[in-house]
Order: sequence, then structure tokens, then C-alpha cells
Amino acid sequence: MSPAKRPLTESQFNKWRTLIALAHLDGQFCPLEESFIRERLSKRDVKDEQMQVFEADFAQSQPAQDFFCKIHELQDRAMLFYLARLIFFQDGQFCDLEKMFYEKFHGDHMSTLDLDEIRKQIQDIEQKIIDSDREEQSNKSLISKLIDQFF
Repeated sequence: MSPAKRPLTESQFNKWRTLIALAHLDGQFCPLEESFIRERLSKRDVKDEQMQVFEADFAQSQPAQDFFCKIHELQDRAMLFYLARLIFFQDGQFCDLEKMFYEKFHGDHMSTLDLDEIRKQIQDIEQKIIDSDREEQSNKSLISKLIDQFF
């Protein structure tokens, strides 16, 4: 049985609209780019209204910045940058206009990050890993003691 398709959040919806707009930047929205996007969208639960918007975006270029500012989830922005690089090379070239938009959006994204908070989150994760390792070692030690005592 295949996993259930997940619906698009508003942030994800705008991620895909931004990606479609970026694919139009070089004036060559090629079949490979469209196919790439459609294939990924087919794995999601896209509402009919959302698909109608995507279809209009496929047919007519839209300003990418109108949608980029509506991507509120950090993971959606990160995925956009990954997908944009893949899309830009679908037609065999990464033109200057595509580079300019990529760098501008990347700079805008980076300016929204709280690096001190990110460092703190990383330290918290590292501490949880260390604590988990200690607990695991402690549990192994307890099991060894029980085995030694009773067996």
C-alpha cells in the first residue's frame, strides 16, 4: 500500500509557484522543467483550485518575488533553493538572470535567519544525543548487572 499523499500547506503552495515562476525566467520554460515540477506535484494531494493556479502559472510567467515572500516555513525555502538549482539546469544552462534571482532570494532568506537561535538549537540537539548515549550506556550497565546477578 502506498503512503497517503500529503496536502500542500500555504507555504508549500507558494514554494511551487515560486519555482514555476523561476523556471520561466530565462524565457524558456522547457518541457523538462515542466515535467520535473509536474512529477513532484503528482506525489502531493494538490487541490483542484491549487492545480488551476499552477496551470495558469505554467502557461503565463508570474513575478517570482510575489510568491517567495509568502514562503514562511524555513524547510520550504531550503527546499526551494535545492529544487531551483535542479530546475535551472534542466535546460542545460544556468543563465545570469537565474543566478541573479537565486542569489537575491538566497540573500533575503539568509537575512531572516537568527543564527544565534540556530546555534542554540544545534547545541540542544547535541546535548540530547549525548544524554541519550549516556542513558543507553547506563541501561546496558543495568542489564549486565541483572544478568550477572540472576544468571
